[in-house]
Amino acid sequence: GASKKAWGRRFHITSNVPDPTGETYQQIFPVWTIAVTKNQRQLATATSDNRINLWCLVTHQLLAPLIGHADTIWRLAYSPDDLLLASTSADGTVRLWE
Repeated sequence: GASKKAWGRRFHITSNVPDPTGETYQQIFPVWTIAVTKNQRQLATATSDNRINLWCLVTHQLLAPLIGHADTIWRLAYSPDDLLLASTSADGTVRLWE
């Protein structure tokens, strides 16, 4: 998968190498699915707590959590212009996020 608990250590998403800062997370949820914008500047992750997290791939910072699904998020996809994010969930909903 795209995320590994890794005993609480942060890992680089593409190389699976530990973050050189050595920072750890208090609580890590497994990632079920991801989507990346065409310009590769933003990453969306869907975690097991039914939340979508938007990440800046330039600064590696969390931009925003998106909360709205009541069950497992199955898929994420950005629109061709990267302005919308679509998510589908086991709760039977499809959501569009701006």
